[in-house]
Amino acid sequence: MEEGKLGLLTRRLKSESNWRDKYPAWQVYADESEHLLEFLLAKGKLDHYWPRLCSKKQQRDETLNEIRAAYYLDSVGYSVVAWEPVDVPGANVEFSVASDTGGPVLVEVKSPGWEAELSDEERRGGRAKQEKYMGIEARAAGPIQVIRRTVEKARPKFSGKAPALVVISDDCFV
Repeated sequence: MEEGKLGLLTRRLKSESNWRDKYPAWQVYADESEHLLEFLLAKGKLDHYWPRLCSKKQQRDETLNEIRAAYYLDSVGYSVVAWEPVDVPGANVEFSVASDTGGPVLVEVKSPGWEAELSDEERRGGRAKQEKYMGIEARAAGPIQVIRRTVEKARPKFSGKAPALVVISDDCFV
């Protein structure tokens, strides 16, 4: 793909989407987008993910994180063997991958956002609808708390009978 160009799938995604931000703002993101969309196409899952990719910006970003995790694991030899498998009735995980031990590893991808770090007062004041960083705003970050909270949210999706992996791809305050 030439510098400054969008691939066919990424161009289609931008034209059909509901979000109007600058994604993919840089060529490296345009290239990555095309690779991820081609990966889904090769796996026969592009139509499944397309509505979520075209939806709101936040849903697009969460969906891209899921696809990135699947793409990466697949590229390092852990092939995706199932999409949206169910371990606990009523709760599916993103996908499962083949493992060296024979059985599949269930994978849940979580994308906690900066909005969860806001105080109740900030939420009531409409801060969540504003940009993530405003001016020279700074605040304390609690990465361990984010990890604990995120794993606790994922835990009910796993029965404990199969190996599981929780991938955290956050957009929290730095």
